Amino acid sequence: MKKILIYAMGCLLLMGMSSCKDFLEKYPYDSIPEDDTFNTADEFREHWFGVYSSLKGAGGFTEACRVYGDIQCDLFQSVQSNQGLLSSVYNWNFNASDPNTNSIYGAMWMTIGRVNRILDNYPKIKANATDEDIEWMETYLGDLYFIRAYCYSELVKYYCEAYDPARAGEQLGMSIVKTLDHERNLPRASLKDTYDFMLEDLEEAGKRIVRAVDLNTVAYEQNCVASTQAVLALKARLYLYMQDYPKASETALKCWDACLAGQLFLANTAEYYDLLLEDGITTEVIMRLAMTPVDVQGSIGSYFCMESAGKVRPEYIPSVAFLDMFEANDIRSNMFTRTRLGYQHGLEWEICTKSGHSTELDKSSYNPAYQSMPALFRMSELALIIAEANAANPNGDMSLANDYMNQLKKARIEKWDSKKYNAVDMLRVVKDERAKELCLEGFRLADLKRWHMGILRKPQPYTNAPFNALEIKADDPRFTWPIPQHEMDVNDKMEGNASN
Repeated sequence: MKKILIYAMGCLLLMGMSSCKDFLEKYPYDSIPEDDTFNTADEFREHWFGVYSSLKGAGGFTEACRVYGDIQCDLFQSVQSNQGLLSSVYNWNFNASDPNTNSIYGAMWMTIGRVNRILDNYPKIKANATDEDIEWMETYLGDLYFIRAYCYSELVKYYCEAYDPARAGEQLGMSIVKTLDHERNLPRASLKDTYDFMLEDLEEAGKRIVRAVDLNTVAYEQNCVASTQAVLALKARLYLYMQDYPKASETALKCWDACLAGQLFLANTAEYYDLLLEDGITTEVIMRLAMTPVDVQGSIGSYFCMESAGKVRPEYIPSVAFLDMFEANDIRSNMFTRTRLGYQHGLEWEICTKSGHSTELDKSSYNPAYQSMPALFRMSELALIIAEANAANPNGDMSLANDYMNQLKKARIEKWDSKKYNAVDMLRVVKDERAKELCLEGFRLADLKRWHMGILRKPQPYTNAPFNALEIKADDPRFTWPIPQHEMDVNDKMEGNASN
């Protein structure tokens, strides 16, 4: 027990007192050690830092995983006179060689490879390590299992069909790569086996990770690494995607209670929500990326609130249909600011500032880089999982669904009067709430795909025709991105998707 407490204090010092500003600064994204072998506990720690650092690439969680799917769907419209960023995704005319849709694939597999490299070397390091080193390395090992599962969860979100329990054993998943010693040309496993593999990794993570996020400790900034709550949050998300609604609800409830024990709570004032969107007090954030001023990676704001030469020139603006979803007094509407655009047409419109410019991270006053600290898991998602899981389950508890939906609504909408929804109405509300709550956090494309819903864009002023009136039917093959062509070329066992 004493050793565990000593280790826990070490984590507090490492992740808290040094603060997220210092976290990973020693091992920036482009400086991960690449020795052929490593043998010591110190080298293990260096590579562990490197894995966390690799999550910060623009092709992964700081930009692509959060933005590309939303732009492909129906929440935003492309503005006339823009630079055409992500136009192939927005226009639905990408193919297997498109660098945009290929980016997430490459970023996730790069990180998985780095995780596997450490796992391959760990037995050798452990054999020569002290008991004290083994104790903290085991927890760090839990981080690696968690990160590998998280990377796989992003791969299946974009490059696999929505999980169908009736035929998941036949649906194509991802190749299951547990070690660098695996042969290069691996076939794709079934989607069921892929999800089982992710859950197995999370079980291994749960056995080892002892740190928990606690708002009342100096180490709250340890939410920049995996925690007991983060493991549960990812499990709940996976169970929802698997349509295992009882486990999704049960796991989300367990995670919610663990968050409350750590003094986390839903952001419930306009000020708190503003801070949540940038880098201030993040009262409901379970895990976020530890960005520093030296990290020039994701640039979310450049798509939605780009400022150039003193003028605002966004690439994309919110659709009318998206703006109409927000009820009166909804503090989430603070993410929109009515602005006269700097283009020649001078359109005055709401621009989206969510996860935009962080003054703490980006000191530039001229053409800022629009850095922020992306939240990977938040309590609000847990409330939405509980509501959806119980409404979608014929034997679900609608009192639970209503309780957590109303908790979220009360936190977000001033003077909200609780309502009681039946299962059908609750599922409708959940769909709207997920759009409002989780926009630009990487959920919209996967949600529409698993709900078997199409998209319909309606023309609005100074947006690009004909794609401002685009209609995509439910279950269009392009809801599942193509396997990159370079992967198809080098792996003769790789099967493509219908969109290839």
